[in-house]
Amino acid sequence: MKKLLVFGEVLFDLFEEKVEIGGAPFNVAAHFSALGGRADFVSAVGTDELGQKALDAVRSFQIDGRFVALTDHPTGYCKVTLKDGTPSYDLKNNVAYDAIPFPEEISAEDYGALYYGSLACRSSASFETLKKLIPLCSERFFDINIRPPYHERETIRKLLFAATTLKISREEAEEICPYYNEEQYLHDVINAFPNIQKILFTMDKDGSLLFDAHRDTILYAPKPKEKPLSTVGAGDSLSACYLYHLFKGSTPERALEACSTLADFVITRLGAVPTLPEELKNKIV
Repeated sequence: MKKLLVFGEVLFDLFEEKVEIGGAPFNVAAHFSALGGRADFVSAVGTDELGQKALDAVRSFQIDGRFVALTDHPTGYCKVTLKDGTPSYDLKNNVAYDAIPFPEEISAEDYGALYYGSLACRSSASFETLKKLIPLCSERFFDINIRPPYHERETIRKLLFAATTLKISREEAEEICPYYNEEQYLHDVINAFPNIQKILFTMDKDGSLLFDAHRDTILYAPKPKEKPLSTVGAGDSLSACYLYHLFKGSTPERALEACSTLADFVITRLGAVPTLPEELKNKIV
């Protein structure tokens, strides 16, 4: 199985009672590794205490961190407020993931796919690094992951045109085009951004779906069975599990079933990357 190349932020989520490492790209790399895949992480941290904690976490999750740069900027952090299990974010500016350098020693032959989001692209320095990474992978998974106010429309459009797979939530849908119903929306996105061939669409309590433009088919995952304690990291687990099964060569039906099972577990825990019970992991992989 080839490796996953993950680009973007690593940061710390500051909850009222605890501090958790996070950032969608880090979470995806951690989940992908926990499932048995291999992920290389292109990011940046500061030389501060949080930066050391981030590097320790990268190692503990068995993520390859040789492309995580040390910068003079503070390590990223974010204040998270939960209301009925749904998070809101207060992100800090001018932090390490705003200055991610391009790893000159990287080799295109190593990777089966590139995962990227939009938050780290709020800075021109990190966006330029991503532009250089995009040609290295024919499979490019874009997790749009809107975090107001950092969602400049022209940047989002450029990232969409580069993607072959899009992961987006119903809450974020109208950032791209008007939303009336799932089927119409999915076709509108494909027509606007023809490189996108698959869309992983999350719908909170209504579950998720996978749209395959080549086959013009929509697969629906079951609705969550568990009452959510926190949705932080649930979408990231979905992305990682989908990519894991893509690399494994699983059918779309099997991939979506596994994604739903993992996300259903994650919403019952605080923290974006909870430890998987072995019995549950066996069901997912």
